[in-house]
Amino acid sequence: MYNKFDSNIINKNDPTSWSEMSYLKSSCSYNYIWKDIIEDTFKHIPYYIELKDNSDITQAVAPIFHIKSFLFGSSLTSMPYLNSGGIIYKSKEALMALSDNIRKLGKELNVDYVELRCNEKIKEYDKSFICKEHKSTFHLELEDSEDKQLSKFSSKLRSQIKRALKENLSSEIILGSNYRDSDLNDFYKVFSRHMRDLGTPVYPKKFFKNVLDSFKDKAVLTIIKVNGKLSSASITIINNDSAEIIWASSLRKYNKYSVNMYMYWKIIKYLISLEITTFDFGRTTKNSGGYKFKKQWGAKEIPLYWYYFLIKGEKLPNASPENKGFSLPIAIWRRLPLPIANFIGPILTKHLP
Repeated sequence: MYNKFDSNIINKNDPTSWSEMSYLKSSCSYNYIWKDIIEDTFKHIPYYIELKDNSDITQAVAPIFHIKSFLFGSSLTSMPYLNSGGIIYKSKEALMALSDNIRKLGKELNVDYVELRCNEKIKEYDKSFICKEHKSTFHLELEDSEDKQLSKFSSKLRSQIKRALKENLSSEIILGSNYRDSDLNDFYKVFSRHMRDLGTPVYPKKFFKNVLDSFKDKAVLTIIKVNGKLSSASITIINNDSAEIIWASSLRKYNKYSVNMYMYWKIIKYLISLEITTFDFGRTTKNSGGYKFKKQWGAKEIPLYWYYFLIKGEKLPNASPENKGFSLPIAIWRRLPLPIANFIGPILTKHLP
């Protein structure tokens, strides 16, 4: 019933059929814009796969990238550097047909494994698919006014927000269509230091420039300062009537000012003004500090299901920072001078999706 995927789809400019299918998901990960962003920044080869029936109607699509990592082997990943991905499908038959096509592509490319980052459980997958459930996100349904939103929060959370608002903090919300180089530099100063302090290599600045330039008004850059000094920064992507904060960082020395609380509330207020109805807090490791921070907003927890199937080999590489084998490299990275970490990090992140 289904044709083999059309590999030429990656040469099309935002095909109509892909745009129509992406509306079936609230995640911005399925936006066709990511194809050029990731390909240009990291040089990973995209395979945007579309499956049609005999009537030439699209039944399933999958955005996927071929990643050749000297650290973790060769893989097909959907979507690298983002919180979700996987297959958008209209029926079980379409899902399984496209899954088979991805498996065939993996064999042709001689990859080690396939990774599909899904924000819902795929009941149709059997035990041949390995599933990891170590991450979650939180979705907050937004009210149509600031006052109504505050009334939905617990008294403890309202008190924390009010306390943060009393500090000498300032915020600036800048759209991707009108940011300045200095704004991007401010974001990167906070983000890169935060990542270094976590012991994690940082993405290249070019990645975020490409995001802002490509998403334009749909990319929201937020900068927070304490007494005029940089403290926090984030990038949120708007997708239809939802928005997802994908990267958010704060400098530890400003934690006493509740800068994270202040930043998230400012973003939520802005999204309410745009009549956005759902705010996605972005992925977090279960029971971590970030998990507890996001949970307190009263949002609904959404488990993330990352599916894998092996193409060759017997087990998946363990790329998690919780891997004990990374303890020493993480400890060393945290002690690197920031300029060195910022030089080496972008080289490594190409191999760390």
